[in-house]
Amino acid sequence: MFRRTFAWWVVLSVLVSLCWLGCEPSPAELDGDADGPESDMDFEFPMPTDGDDGDADPTPDGDEDPVDADGDGPPDGDKDSVDDDGDAPTDGDQPGEPQIDVPAEIVFDPVGVNQTDTANLVIHNRGDGLLVVSNLQYASPCTLEFDIISEIGDGLEIDPGLSETVVLSYRMENPGLDECDLNVWSNDPNAAMTQVHVRSTYVGTPNLRVEPSAGLEFGPVDILSENGRTLTLTFEHIWEPGSNAVLEVGPFVLEDEDTPFDFADGFAFDQVQRLNPGDVVQVSIVFVPMELGPYANELLFDTNDEDFGRASGAVSLSGSGGAARISLDPVQVNFGRKPIGFEARTVLSIANTGDVDATIDSVALDGTGADEFRVEIEGVVGAPFGPGETMPLS
Repeated sequence: MFRRTFAWWVVLSVLVSLCWLGCEPSPAELDGDADGPESDMDFEFPMPTDGDDGDADPTPDGDEDPVDADGDGPPDGDKDSVDDDGDAPTDGDQPGEPQIDVPAEIVFDPVGVNQTDTANLVIHNRGDGLLVVSNLQYASPCTLEFDIISEIGDGLEIDPGLSETVVLSYRMENPGLDECDLNVWSNDPNAAMTQVHVRSTYVGTPNLRVEPSAGLEFGPVDILSENGRTLTLTFEHIWEPGSNAVLEVGPFVLEDEDTPFDFADGFAFDQVQRLNPGDVVQVSIVFVPMELGPYANELLFDTNDEDFGRASGAVSLSGSGGAARISLDPVQVNFGRKPIGFEARTVLSIANTGDVDATIDSVALDGTGADEFRVEIEGVVGAPFGPGETMPLS
């Protein structure tokens, strides 16, 4: 009898539990009255979890919910139609990222001084998104011999898998190697600024030839007279493949400023002269002696020809202050007794015994009976004759 009673009690307990779970009593029903506070006899049952479908979702347990946890998208497991920030395309369909690809170095071909070469900078987009190059600029400090020819305006746009070309230029203004870094700014998230090294090509050896090689010899110059001479400096080219070496000479100075040597007017002695192979520069020097006697000086200049005077040119200058000296032979002429109306003739010899050219300015007769004598000056007055030369005078 006891066993039967116990069995019925167990069955009744199970039925009561199922009834509570199926009916989901409201808080008021659990309270016992709809508007009063809970009594001490009230019971609270745990709310069913989502696994029981106790959230009143119309979808059976095990199916995906029709709304995401954020309440704005399709069922869990599907891709949201709006990103977490609400302004991006759907998950899984975001735009790709751009990836810039530029060469590490660009080398210009050999060019001579004041000549220009161009080179192409090819910018590739290796990524999946649109690449925008916003700016190109040479790093500072940098030589002004490099330039950017192409204009990119507000930005250079490059689609994925494509490339664009930017033209660069180089103008050689000074001898030697020139190099610089070119900064490239873009929207590449992993390389907002990329550098490209650019440089010139400098090949060859400058070779200076000076003429006359012994320097400038002015010789005797009449006091207070000006005599000019020209020194010729030539870049004698020694052929080398691809050679673009530049010969550099100057500035020029005179070692002793107290001598009567000076640069001719118009010669830029204080500037550096840059020569391509075969080019020539002429240095004009004038000599104006103030008094008799010898003078000497040296013309100095810098050069990048290391074999010429230990990279410092030195050309000798020499001259002397001189004067013309005239002598007559004979110094006295006696025609003797001649009949009236008879013409007698004699020839004098004028010699230049000085050390500079002489010029006869005029010849005149003076004394008693000067009108009885005549001098033939044709070919004598105004005709210069050098030291040691003679001129006849009838």
